[in-house]
Amino acid sequence: MDDPNIELLTRIAEALGDLRERFVFVGGCATALITDLLFLKMADERSRPPYNQLSPIARGYDW
Repeated sequence: MDDPNIELLTRIAEALGDLRERFVFVGGCATALITDLLFLKMADERSRPPYNQLSPIARGYDW
């Protein structure tokens, strides 16, 4: 059975480059992967000016 998310996961993995080695790709988890990356990026942006908020993400796991 073909998984419609495989193509999307492949594109995301290629876009991540060297970072892809840090992620585990499981078929069917494209939405969860995108959501996690978006959350990390948003937390990073809120820790910079003009917001300057403390990041809820532990160092080493941040963007």
